[in-house]
Amino acid sequence: MKVLKFWFILALASLFVMGCGKKSGLEGKVVDGRGQPLANVKVVASQLQPIQGYEQFEATTGSDGTFRFGKLFPTSEYALLPWSDAWANMQMMTVQYDPTNLRAQFDKGGWTTDRNMTVQSGSEGEALILPAPMMVKPAITTVEGKVVDDKGQPLVNLKIVAKQVQPMKGYEQFETTTGADGIFRFEKLFPASQYVLAAQTDDFFSEETTLQTSLEEQTVNLPSQWAVRFMFSKGELIVDFRTGLMWVPAPDRDITWDQANNFAKNLRAGGFSDWRLPSRQELGSLYNPSSNNKVHPSFHVKDKWVWTAELSGSSYAWTYCFTSSGIESPQMRSHYGDYKVLAVRFRK
Repeated sequence: MKVLKFWFILALASLFVMGCGKKSGLEGKVVDGRGQPLANVKVVASQLQPIQGYEQFEATTGSDGTFRFGKLFPTSEYALLPWSDAWANMQMMTVQYDPTNLRAQFDKGGWTTDRNMTVQSGSEGEALILPAPMMVKPAITTVEGKVVDDKGQPLVNLKIVAKQVQPMKGYEQFETTTGADGIFRFEKLFPASQYVLAAQTDDFFSEETTLQTSLEEQTVNLPSQWAVRFMFSKGELIVDFRTGLMWVPAPDRDITWDQANNFAKNLRAGGFSDWRLPSRQELGSLYNPSSNNKVHPSFHVKDKWVWTAELSGSSYAWTYCFTSSGIESPQMRSHYGDYKVLAVRFRK
């Protein structure tokens, strides 16, 4: 047994001695997404099955983007990880290596995807040259769009918020602002990912729209202008960009005309005190023949009569109903079944 142990130790020692001094070279090139060489990129080669003295090496690219390793262990698997201090403000980078059809992400801490850049060193004394460059580019994509009102006029100085549907650290949410032409631009969204966009101004927000980003360093132009008519607040106020009116949706109860009138006059929603009942024309401006409800659902008046400020004699007041064609009709002010109130004011 002692003899076997002796020979086993002797064999291990022989392998170690044989391994000492073995060297293999590796040469490659790092380029950007346009194929231009990247200088001063540190490339770390980490041995997948570590052998003492050969576990990790570093090399730096020159002005032509080329890096060289001269002391790798022969015919051994190494993972290559590039990094540059110039990428410090990027959440994530992508390596593309065509010979193995590789596309993988990494950050300063290492690879963030299961696949990574692995190569096999050459035989002893051989300097292996990678058959293609390592293409490195930011894991970002650009989205451009234009926000207009429903008349096609640009909406200026609107904050646009993009939220990632499946959040990824560093890419969860971005904000930008529309310019004088209503155009907005996001430059650091994550590639091939879904985002939900919403417009905001003060305490108001628009309905959301969803988009799919493209691959790295590509731009997605929204196919059509993003038309925004209504914006909403957490307090359920509604701003209508078409008419410049601000609305308070109907309370969840039926109401007589006198109750509706008092409700509007005493309302202090949004810190405003100039609320009133709407006219027939103002209610008619909400009518939308292409909508299933004929009015935006946030107003809560589907198939209901809505009181107006316009009286008809001493006992009647005009009402409006968002039916298939929109109906105006005078009703007794004392009626309350299926009658609703919407308060309105001019947005100044």
